[in-house]
Amino acid sequence: KAVVSTQSTGVIGAPYPLTAELLDHFRVDLVVHGKIAEAADHDEDPVLEAKKRGIFKEIDSGNELTTDHIVKRIYENRLAFLDRNRKKQEKEIRNIERMNEATNDE
Repeated sequence: KAVVSTQSTGVIGAPYPLTAELLDHFRVDLVVHGKIAEAADHDEDPVLEAKKRGIFKEIDSGNELTTDHIVKRIYENRLAFLDRNRKKQEKEIRNIERMNEATNDE
């Protein structure tokens, strides 16, 4: 994702590709992108127009984390959550069955 900066506003996750029309319409004066690039779903450079205009800047945050990593972590945590709750539910069902057996034995 790129951050597009106009004179007083920043737009995170600006649409790709950044067209001349978009840059002109919003009077964009700076386009910033991190050094860690994720797999592109397009063939051409989505910030080419900003590069041609000399308003593109690449920065290094020092962080290797990408949205792909975050989505993967969310997915893995969701699976762990579901597994943990399934085990809790199975334990609760066993406890209820034991209580019912104990009540029936009286």
